[in-house]
Amino acid sequence: MKIRRFFSKINVQIACSFLAISFAFVSLVSAMAYYSASQIILENIRKQTDDAVFQASNYISAYLDKIKALSDLIAMSSETKEALKQSNSKAIEALVGMVNISAKGDPRIQTIAVISKNGFAITSNSNMAIPLSDNMMEESWYKAAVQSNQMPAITSIRHGDFTMDKSSWVISISHEIIDDKKEHLGVVLIDVGYQFIEDYISALGLGATGYAYILDAQNQILYHPDESVLMDKMKADELRKLSDEAAVAVSHHIITKKTIPHSDWRLIGVSSMENVEQLKSRFTKTLIWANLLLVGISVIVSFAISNKLTKPIFELQRAMKELDESWGHLNISERSSFEIKALAREYNALLDRIKLLTEDIAQKESAKRIFELKALQSQINPHFLYNTLDTILWLAEFGENEKVVEVSKALGEMLRLSLNINQTIVPLELELAHTENYLKIQQQRYIDKISYQISGEKELLAVAVPKLILQPIVENCIYHGIRPQKKMGKIEISYKKEAGELVLTVSDNGVGYKPQPKEQDNNLIKAKLGGIGMKNVDQRIKLLCGDDYGITVQNREEGGTIVKYKLKILEEGRL
Repeated sequence: MKIRRFFSKINVQIACSFLAISFAFVSLVSAMAYYSASQIILENIRKQTDDAVFQASNYISAYLDKIKALSDLIAMSSETKEALKQSNSKAIEALVGMVNISAKGDPRIQTIAVISKNGFAITSNSNMAIPLSDNMMEESWYKAAVQSNQMPAITSIRHGDFTMDKSSWVISISHEIIDDKKEHLGVVLIDVGYQFIEDYISALGLGATGYAYILDAQNQILYHPDESVLMDKMKADELRKLSDEAAVAVSHHIITKKTIPHSDWRLIGVSSMENVEQLKSRFTKTLIWANLLLVGISVIVSFAISNKLTKPIFELQRAMKELDESWGHLNISERSSFEIKALAREYNALLDRIKLLTEDIAQKESAKRIFELKALQSQINPHFLYNTLDTILWLAEFGENEKVVEVSKALGEMLRLSLNINQTIVPLELELAHTENYLKIQQQRYIDKISYQISGEKELLAVAVPKLILQPIVENCIYHGIRPQKKMGKIEISYKKEAGELVLTVSDNGVGYKPQPKEQDNNLIKAKLGGIGMKNVDQRIKLLCGDDYGITVQNREEGGTIVKYKLKILEEGRL
């Protein structure tokens, strides 16, 4: 309930609305910033990967181009052609010197060999052991070298069976040697250490889990940092499939491929995205802290703005409470907003209208009470006066002088109380006396037909009660309860104090109360006598004491009716 009441306040609702809008705006901007930053970071990583792969491919291409130029130089030399014909010893010596000098000029070159078609070979490395025969075209590696068209190929240092010993791997570049008549003389074979590829690729910076590999024109894997991949068909197939993908992010990696110039190789770089994730994580944390700071500022600002906006309303509310009983006008500062001034003007106008209506209602209620009292007093109508005077007359005729005096005195007391119109509240003692005078007169009218008893706590006789609340009920008991029956009628009136309230009871042993079909209320007080009766009494008690007070009517089990009054008692004994 307290939480509900708190959120029902206008300043809290304004603050929450402002906060919700701010949070939504901050979230939207943060999401856009995160997406844009992620795309920028991803694009930068992709560009860096592209640049690294492009640079590595150019380095490898430049080196291969250098080796090809060297092979061209050796293959096209006249000394080489003459040496392979074995017709000029000086040419052989010159070729040997050229081969050795070329091999020593580059530490990555492991072997330079010039091999004729009939098995004659000149090598820079005496330890080189390659298959030779009188007819080299029968050797598979030789035929592949002739047909390679200077395209580099991976092989073993012995150009025989390929093993998993990485130290024996070389990159072989071959160049066919032909004479001036376009006849085949032999090949120039330059073996470069496999390590040179790693020298260029290892510096790519593709991340902790990134790597690069090389495929040839036949989709065979020439290089991979994990040499076991070269002999694992499943892994090799995955890499071939991966090389066919576009240069996009796949499975938290960025794939970039580049054809190495002057070769039929393709360099594929697979860059890990841990750097991207780290940057995203750092950027996300920054956004979270920034959002928390902005939300905190929004909370403070929203409540400050809402309090400033609603402060005049609360001041207006306090002013209204202070003026509830004084009927004064609100005085609003000139600095107040237009809406507050308009609200104050309307409130003042409404206050004036309510004051006029209240005064009018009070006058009407006062006039109504006086009218009702007069109407109730008019129950001592000519018929009652006629019957009473007639009773006095026949009592006088029978010489009942004492009874004549008693009835006349009772009638006089009743008329004195009834004619005092301005008196609406009387002591209980006076109300009981008025009712007893009425009963005395009725006893003389209905001889041996009515008896009564009045009892109660004497200290309550001074309590103030509404005027003429007992006599109309007693009259009801006589005319509607006792008179229709033949037996002796008895009326009992009692008064006592219960739970700080005055309780009056009027009961009779008559025929009981029989309400009409439309009178089936739990408070059966709609019977009327002369137009005014129990309903009138009940309404006047409620008007003077409150809706919790009034009269109730019940039928007695042994016959008759009980009318019970409940009235308020103030501490000083006044209503």
